Amino acid sequence: MSLFLSILKIAGIVVLALIALVLFIVLLVVTLIFTVPVKYRGRLEYRDDAEFDIRVHWLLKAVYARLAIGPEGTTEEVRLLGKNIELGGGMTIDMVLDILFPPVDDDTIAKENREDESPGKEFDSTFSRAVAEEEDFIDEEASPDTFLSRAADLFLDKTAGIREKYRKLKKQKRFLQRERTKKALRKILDFVLQVIRTVFPKELQGKLHVGFESPADTGTFLAVSSTLLPVTKDHLEILPDFEQEALEGTLDFSTSVRIGGLVVAAVRFILNQDVRYFMRRVRKYL
Repeated sequence: MSLFLSILKIAGIVVLALIALVLFIVLLVVTLIFTVPVKYRGRLEYRDDAEFDIRVHWLLKAVYARLAIGPEGTTEEVRLLGKNIELGGGMTIDMVLDILFPPVDDDTIAKENREDESPGKEFDSTFSRAVAEEEDFIDEEASPDTFLSRAADLFLDKTAGIREKYRKLKKQKRFLQRERTKKALRKILDFVLQVIRTVFPKELQGKLHVGFESPADTGTFLAVSSTLLPVTKDHLEILPDFEQEALEGTLDFSTSVRIGGLVVAAVRFILNQDVRYFMRRVRKYL
């Protein structure tokens, strides 16, 4: 009996140690996510051809990715702990959306359409009823060999696409006019703006050599670009060329992003009921 209790005691200690280890790893990962920034550095260059190179790394390059596009082709590279990861054959955007926002069935969509009919319901129903009555009249009264029958068949065949587009537009309009849809669109816009503000380069430096066929056009370009002076000042040097056409330049950019805030914002965005309502239905309505 004492041996059995000793075994249970040892097993309990081992289980507790494993739980503590898992909790420690989870806490460490969460701490790293919220404290260690993701850094990226890129360069955009245009001479005779456009070249683009961006490198992203995190945790002393334990996670590293690079995308380069140039005259010689595209280079894609992803490394995890120094080991290359082959790309391709992964998940598509539709697959990710299906996991995060499982689509609703057609019966639910039809029920929502019936419950949320627009004021134009009477016209829509009258239009559909008139088409149905016209089809019944053709089937019952007109002979297949008559000119009237052939003309009516041709009319219905040619207008079938128009009627279907009309019904689809009515469904889209009802969907976009719903209050939950408007709330979801506001949430999506706020989230997109937050992501842009977070990941936008904080270090930006470039030089642009530009000239048009007409010196007047070059002067106009300088006048227009001067309106962006608060944005381009100390970041972008513009060298005008009034003698010949020219377009070349370079742009270097870099920043560091603490992704903890983005992770929290993304989780709140995905779990928002209005956003889930919108994302689960938008592909069916649109």
